[in-house]
Amino acid sequence: MKNLVKNIVLTGAMMVASASASAGLIVNGSFENNDIRNNSWSWFSSDQVDGWNGSNVEIWDSLQNFASFDGDQHAELNAHGPNQGAWSVYQSFMTVANQSYDVSFAYASRRSSGEAFLFEILDDTNNVLFSQLIDDHLQKSWQVFETQFDAVSFQSTLRFTSQNRGSYGNFLDAVDVSAAEVPEPMTLVMLGAGLFALGLRVNRKPKDKAN
Repeated sequence: MKNLVKNIVLTGAMMVASASASAGLIVNGSFENNDIRNNSWSWFSSDQVDGWNGSNVEIWDSLQNFASFDGDQHAELNAHGPNQGAWSVYQSFMTVANQSYDVSFAYASRRSSGEAFLFEILDDTNNVLFSQLIDDHLQKSWQVFETQFDAVSFQSTLRFTSQNRGSYGNFLDAVDVSAAEVPEPMTLVMLGAGLFALGLRVNRKPKDKAN
């Protein structure tokens, strides 16, 4: 009985953990945490923007009548302010080795279809797991990029690096990462039913033996 209880509890814990992993792993992926006045913009150093590191981050809210893909705000990768080298922002997040993850984000150009940025996924030692040049921008028209990768370490990183000099270009929004394999709802229902039945069995009092 003890082994049966232990096995069911461990299975339940693994399934709950897996279900939790389906939640988005990116912090502030739609750049909503720095509240910008409607029809305006502002720039921040990356340490002022939750979740993100690297260069400055410029955030727009409906400026020039351009609506964000998700929520009220989005970022411009090529930000205002002094910057050494290419504009680049990145975010690291916890992963499980050999687990597959879905990645998606929305992008658009500000001024021309010639805008481009390099998108990379890195492991915890900065080895590149995935790399693609995103150079098919549409001017102020959102597109969605989607891919999948297999983690090889406890931490992975998404990095976006502009290929255009200057402080104009490359809108970014709705950056998201989630575990690709999630238990089906019916599986969780069956697990719950099994735990309930086990509880009934454990709590059932044995009949008194006849003298």
